[in-house]
Amino acid sequence: MFKLGLKRENFIYFHHLPNPVDGLNGRVVWLPSYPEQMTDTNRANFGATTPLGLSAPRQSWSSSGPRQVNFSFTTHRDFWKMINPEMTEDIVDIFDKCIESIVLPRYQAALQMINPPIVTVAIAQQLTITGVVNGSVTKTYSGAWRDGKQLQIAYSFMVTELEPMDAQYAATVGSYRGISTDLNRRIGMRG
Repeated sequence: MFKLGLKRENFIYFHHLPNPVDGLNGRVVWLPSYPEQMTDTNRANFGATTPLGLSAPRQSWSSSGPRQVNFSFTTHRDFWKMINPEMTEDIVDIFDKCIESIVLPRYQAALQMINPPIVTVAIAQQLTITGVVNGSVTKTYSGAWRDGKQLQIAYSFMVTELEPMDAQYAATVGSYRGISTDLNRRIGMRG
């Protein structure tokens, strides 16, 4: 494992990936940077009905959501070497390989099972979302080359939340939905 010179508060937990330590489902990967931009979107869906004799339609709530968060951030290999000069693993490589799996299921032939790609993304005490990447993951490689790798990688992806929330809960916690006790335990054990 590696040590970071910064607080470990930004991570993606891949529910469908095996942990390299014990092989159980669930792998935490600490984000090698803070997002430059996050867009947290939620919506309400109403149906309009215009009764006879009224000049304006009546709006009937039909559903809300799903909440979607778009993440954009850039990593740089030199930054992590400066923070952890004794680090033997390239954290950007580890993250880059795991982010590749964010839209792919895990096949377990022996169990005749497919684990869908579900992730939990947490950014400091500001935002948490558990869901699926419903769309594309964009990776943009740029900058100088060293040891056959470009030093800078920019990522962009959107997570669609799986669990519906009610108004009272959202008004209490906002975008930081919190992390379940079980997930907290797993991250503490495996982080």
